[in-house]
Amino acid sequence: MDSLMNIVFVYPGKPNENDPGSVTDMLSLIFSDTLDVEKRQKLLEERYKIQLDLFSLMDVFKVTDYVSEAREEGYEDGKAEGYRDGVAEGKAEGLKEGKAEGLKEGKAEGLKEGEIRKSAESIVGIMQKFGCSLEEALDAVGVSEEDKGEVLRLVKKIQKKA
Repeated sequence: MDSLMNIVFVYPGKPNENDPGSVTDMLSLIFSDTLDVEKRQKLLEERYKIQLDLFSLMDVFKVTDYVSEAREEGYEDGKAEGYRDGVAEGKAEGLKEGKAEGLKEGKAEGLKEGEIRKSAESIVGIMQKFGCSLEEALDAVGVSEEDKGEVLRLVKKIQKKA
Protein backbone atom coordinates (compact mmCIF):
# COMPACT_ATOMS: atom_id res chain seq x y z
CA MET A 1 0.00 0.00 0.00
CA ASP A 2 2.92 2.33 0.61
CA SER A 3 3.73 2.31 -3.15
CA LEU A 4 0.16 3.35 -4.02
CA MET A 5 0.37 6.29 -1.62
CA ASN A 6 3.56 7.42 -3.34
CA ILE A 7 1.67 7.38 -6.65
CA VAL A 8 -0.96 9.70 -5.19
CA PHE A 9 1.64 12.40 -4.75
CA VAL A 10 3.02 12.15 -8.30
CA TYR A 11 -0.25 11.76 -10.22
CA PRO A 12 0.47 13.60 -13.49
CA GLY A 13 -3.08 14.33 -14.73
CA LYS A 14 -5.25 13.25 -17.67
CA PRO A 15 -4.32 10.32 -19.90
CA ASN A 16 -2.97 10.79 -23.41
CA GLU A 17 -5.61 9.41 -25.79
CA ASN A 18 -2.94 8.67 -28.42
CA ASP A 19 -1.04 6.40 -26.01
CA PRO A 20 -3.50 4.29 -23.96
CA GLY A 21 -0.63 2.18 -22.60
CA SER A 22 1.17 5.10 -21.01
CA VAL A 23 1.92 5.61 -17.34
CA THR A 24 -0.41 8.59 -17.38
CA ASP A 25 -3.22 6.39 -18.65
CA MET A 26 -2.51 3.76 -15.99
CA LEU A 27 -2.49 6.33 -13.18
CA SER A 28 -5.67 7.98 -14.42
CA LEU A 29 -7.28 4.54 -14.49
CA ILE A 30 -6.18 3.78 -10.93
CA PHE A 31 -7.42 7.10 -9.62
CA SER A 32 -10.53 7.40 -11.77
CA ASP A 33 -13.59 8.74 -10.03
CA THR A 34 -15.87 7.81 -12.94
CA LEU A 35 -15.26 4.03 -13.10
CA ASP A 36 -16.34 1.52 -10.48
CA VAL A 37 -13.75 -0.62 -8.71
CA GLU A 38 -14.43 -3.83 -10.68
CA LYS A 39 -14.12 -2.04 -14.04
CA ARG A 40 -10.84 -0.41 -13.01
CA GLN A 41 -9.43 -3.70 -11.76
CA LYS A 42 -10.40 -5.47 -15.02
CA LEU A 43 -8.82 -2.74 -17.20
CA LEU A 44 -5.61 -2.75 -15.13
CA GLU A 45 -5.33 -6.51 -15.57
CA GLU A 46 -6.07 -6.37 -19.33
CA ARG A 47 -3.89 -3.40 -20.25
CA TYR A 48 -1.02 -3.64 -17.79
CA LYS A 49 -1.15 -7.17 -16.39
CA ILE A 50 -1.39 -5.63 -12.91
CA GLN A 51 -3.43 -7.41 -10.32
CA LEU A 52 -4.55 -5.35 -7.35
CA ASP A 53 -6.80 -6.86 -4.77
CA LEU A 54 -10.18 -5.27 -4.26
CA PHE A 55 -9.17 -3.96 -0.83
CA SER A 56 -6.21 -2.04 -2.28
CA LEU A 57 -8.44 -0.56 -4.95
CA MET A 58 -10.99 0.44 -2.32
CA ASP A 59 -8.24 2.31 -0.44
CA VAL A 60 -7.30 4.03 -3.69
CA PHE A 61 -10.96 4.77 -4.27
CA LYS A 62 -11.18 6.41 -0.84
CA VAL A 63 -8.24 8.64 -1.74
CA THR A 64 -9.71 9.53 -5.15
CA ASP A 65 -13.08 10.08 -3.51
CA TYR A 66 -11.43 12.52 -1.10
CA VAL A 67 -9.78 14.29 -4.04
CA SER A 68 -13.14 14.50 -5.84
CA GLU A 69 -14.78 15.90 -2.72
CA ALA A 70 -11.99 18.43 -2.30
CA ARG A 71 -12.29 19.41 -5.96
CA GLU A 72 -16.08 19.75 -5.61
CA GLU A 73 -15.69 21.77 -2.40
CA GLY A 74 -13.16 24.03 -4.11
CA TYR A 75 -15.54 24.46 -7.04
CA GLU A 76 -18.45 25.34 -4.73
CA ASP A 77 -16.26 27.75 -2.73
CA GLY A 78 -15.10 29.39 -5.94
CA LYS A 79 -18.64 29.57 -7.24
CA ALA A 80 -19.86 31.18 -3.99
CA GLU A 81 -16.99 33.67 -4.01
CA GLY A 82 -17.66 34.48 -7.65
CA TYR A 83 -21.33 34.99 -6.84
CA ARG A 84 -20.50 37.36 -3.98
CA ASP A 85 -18.07 39.27 -6.21
CA GLY A 86 -20.67 39.42 -8.98
CA VAL A 87 -23.33 40.71 -6.61
CA ALA A 88 -20.97 43.37 -5.27
CA GLU A 89 -19.93 44.40 -8.77
CA GLY A 90 -23.54 44.43 -9.97
CA LYS A 91 -24.57 46.47 -6.95
CA ALA A 92 -21.81 49.00 -7.61
CA GLU A 93 -22.79 49.28 -11.28
CA GLY A 94 -26.46 49.54 -10.33
CA LEU A 95 -25.74 52.28 -7.82
CA LYS A 96 -23.69 54.16 -10.38
CA GLU A 97 -26.42 53.87 -13.03
CA GLY A 98 -29.13 54.68 -10.49
CA LYS A 99 -27.24 57.74 -9.32
CA ALA A 100 -26.82 58.97 -12.89
CA GLU A 101 -30.50 58.40 -13.66
CA GLY A 102 -31.55 60.01 -10.37
CA LEU A 103 -29.33 63.00 -11.03
CA LYS A 104 -30.79 63.41 -14.50
CA GLU A 105 -34.34 63.08 -13.20
CA GLY A 106 -33.61 65.42 -10.28
CA LYS A 107 -32.27 68.08 -12.65
CA ALA A 108 -35.34 67.77 -14.84
CA GLU A 109 -37.66 68.05 -11.82
CA GLY A 110 -35.68 71.01 -10.49
CA LEU A 111 -35.91 72.80 -13.83
CA LYS A 112 -39.64 72.12 -14.00
CA GLU A 113 -40.18 73.41 -10.45
CA GLY A 114 -38.15 76.52 -11.28
CA GLU A 115 -40.20 77.10 -14.40
CA ILE A 116 -43.46 76.78 -12.44
CA ARG A 117 -42.21 79.14 -9.71
CA LYS A 118 -41.10 81.69 -12.32
CA SER A 119 -44.51 81.50 -14.04
CA ALA A 120 -46.35 82.00 -10.73
CA GLU A 121 -44.17 84.98 -9.79
CA SER A 122 -44.66 86.49 -13.27
CA ILE A 123 -48.44 86.10 -12.98
CA VAL A 124 -48.52 87.83 -9.59
CA GLY A 125 -46.29 90.62 -10.96
CA ILE A 126 -48.48 91.14 -14.05
CA MET A 127 -51.65 91.19 -11.93
CA GLN A 128 -50.16 93.81 -9.58
CA LYS A 129 -48.54 96.01 -12.23
CA PHE A 130 -51.32 95.99 -14.80
CA GLY A 131 -54.35 95.23 -12.63
CA CYS A 132 -55.22 92.17 -14.70
CA SER A 133 -57.40 89.28 -13.65
CA LEU A 134 -55.83 85.92 -12.85
CA GLU A 135 -57.11 84.46 -16.15
CA GLU A 136 -55.65 87.34 -18.19
CA ALA A 137 -52.27 86.96 -16.46
CA LEU A 138 -52.33 83.17 -17.04
CA ASP A 139 -52.95 83.77 -20.75
CA ALA A 140 -50.22 86.44 -20.92
CA VAL A 141 -47.61 84.10 -19.37
CA GLY A 142 -48.76 81.15 -21.48
CA VAL A 143 -49.00 78.49 -18.78
CA SER A 144 -49.75 75.00 -20.13
CA GLU A 145 -52.84 73.08 -19.01
CA GLU A 146 -50.52 70.46 -17.51
CA ASP A 147 -48.81 73.02 -15.24
CA LYS A 148 -51.84 75.23 -14.56
CA GLY A 149 -52.87 73.56 -11.27
CA GLU A 150 -49.40 73.79 -9.73
CA VAL A 151 -48.92 77.38 -10.93
CA LEU A 152 -52.27 78.45 -9.43
CA ARG A 153 -51.34 76.83 -6.11
CA LEU A 154 -48.09 78.81 -6.02
CA VAL A 155 -49.84 82.06 -7.07
CA LYS A 156 -52.19 81.73 -4.08
CA LYS A 157 -49.25 81.01 -1.78
CA ILE A 158 -47.32 84.07 -3.05
CA GLN A 159 -50.41 86.30 -2.70
CA LYS A 160 -50.90 85.20 0.94
CA LYS A 161 -47.29 86.15 1.78
CA ALA A 162 -47.65 89.59 0.15
